Amino acid sequence: MSREAPLDQVGRTEVPWLDRARLADKLRADWERIATATAAHAQPQAHALLETLRPEAHIRDRHHTVPRFLLKRWANASEQVHVYSRIENKRRNGNIRDLAITDFYTFVDRDGRKDSRLESALGYVEDETAPILDRLLSPFGSGPLDQKGLAKLAQFASVQSVRTARQKRELELMVEWYAKTGARGRISDQDLRSIEIVPHQNDFIRGIGQRAEAMFPVIAARPLALVTLDQPLLLIGDDPVIFNVPDHPPHTPDCYLSDEEIEERCRRRRRKDRRTSGSGRKRIVHIYSTVSKGAGVALEIVMPISPRAALIWGPLHEGRFLDHFERDHLTGSDCQDFAAHANEATCNQALDWTVARPEDSSFATRNFPEVRLPLAICDGVNAASSALNTVPARLRPARLSASP
Repeated sequence: MSREAPLDQVGRTEVPWLDRARLADKLRADWERIATATAAHAQPQAHALLETLRPEAHIRDRHHTVPRFLLKRWANASEQVHVYSRIENKRRNGNIRDLAITDFYTFVDRDGRKDSRLESALGYVEDETAPILDRLLSPFGSGPLDQKGLAKLAQFASVQSVRTARQKRELELMVEWYAKTGARGRISDQDLRSIEIVPHQNDFIRGIGQRAEAMFPVIAARPLALVTLDQPLLLIGDDPVIFNVPDHPPHTPDCYLSDEEIEERCRRRRRKDRRTSGSGRKRIVHIYSTVSKGAGVALEIVMPISPRAALIWGPLHEGRFLDHFERDHLTGSDCQDFAAHANEATCNQALDWTVARPEDSSFATRNFPEVRLPLAICDGVNAASSALNTVPARLRPARLSASP
């Protein structure tokens, strides 16, 4: 990463979102070449680590989708916090141990046995990160981080952003849309609407590493700052890595066409050239999250790490990775403004719960956003699109115990 080559000097167009996406793709390609060159050395170490993990170690345990060591920074000595459940629309005092889901990261191996090694592997990432955050937040902490420390924080944010309940529920809805789209014409629309399709637990588990690996270079390539506040104002939610994406991919012309208009366009094309009958593009389907997403296209990425502190990865730059860290302390109105914007994003992005300190008196009167669609889609009106464009009866992700 080089501060001498910011995004606005790299082939800028009139579409800022597209500029950032192109730079992110380039950084991913650069990183893939580096990763490929080092894979032969890293893979034996990874396999050796896996061999030390016991498959049964965390079966039937409650797995935290936001690490417990992080949540403890919002808790009192008894590990109590204020909790707001968006799904239940309730406030309560609770223990951070209850902000967990049994067997959330447990998968089924090829012999049909439950395997909890992913939970152990995630614990390894957390154990690597916790001392770094402790040092950053300590009043006796040292100065800038070295490249190894910066890489571990980028890795932690990458993994944290893809391991959440929201990510799993979005995947489930995508699979349901895809399956119902494939069944259209063979099963009636009415019957499809009455069916809920749930992917296997392993589908989510399999994708965590792949998605985190793709996200790592576009987080690691950003300058990192630790922002501290003079008051403990920050909240944390169940999807705590916040992406500031002010401009999103625009709708396509197909988004504004009805099913009848799409079908008429297909008929005209078939009449124009009989050789393409039944082939060619029929419709561009636009699927998008209802919260701000996109590590590559975000202007900055924010992760609260205590009620008084947050990590901020700044705008993308070209060049090499992991070479810039700074500290910033906010007071007065700057502190209030930063906390207000961060907390609004935290509350909007949470699938279910948001947490505050037990001493936070403003929590009881805070206005939280209502339940909303996790995903939305422009795909006409049918059973498949309704699975995304209607608030689902089940907002929480499926449980492994409920799987066949």
